[in-house]
Amino acid sequence: MARGLLTAWSYSRLQTYEACPLKARLTYIDKLGPPPSRAMVNGQEAHKQAENFLKGGEYPYHPAWDSATWGALLTGLREREYVPEQQVAFDKDWSVVEWYAPDARCRMVFDASKLEKKVVHVIDYKTGRYSESHEEQAEMYAVGAALLFPTARVVREEFWYLDNG
Repeated sequence: MARGLLTAWSYSRLQTYEACPLKARLTYIDKLGPPPSRAMVNGQEAHKQAENFLKGGEYPYHPAWDSATWGALLTGLREREYVPEQQVAFDKDWSVVEWYAPDARCRMVFDASKLEKKVVHVIDYKTGRYSESHEEQAEMYAVGAALLFPTARVVREEFWYLDNG
């Protein structure tokens, strides 16, 4: 990345920039972001536990989550061999490139994904409340999944709100 320029974006970077370009610069270029909030730490823990479980690790638990429902849903993903934390990057022509490729322009991480027959399933875990911006993120992920799995005819994007059961 050239100093002082955001050459690659993700949905969260775009949201940050649209809300406040200075905050985007301070966070992503100058690396002076604020300390993590409780909500951010909670979300990171959810993702870490889910990834670990899908890779064969311990049953996920957090006191704020409906662990029976959360665990049952993740068990289904593990049994169907969903890929956890799948990273995909695209260049300016929307061709798939390596995550850290110098020509990467857009990056996405699918929390859990799988191509089953001609349907791509992409799941994104959310902690906290629903936001209309999640629908924009779903559209972006649907485009990314369709490009990553060109044999697919349908893309199903789901958001799992872990704090709300």
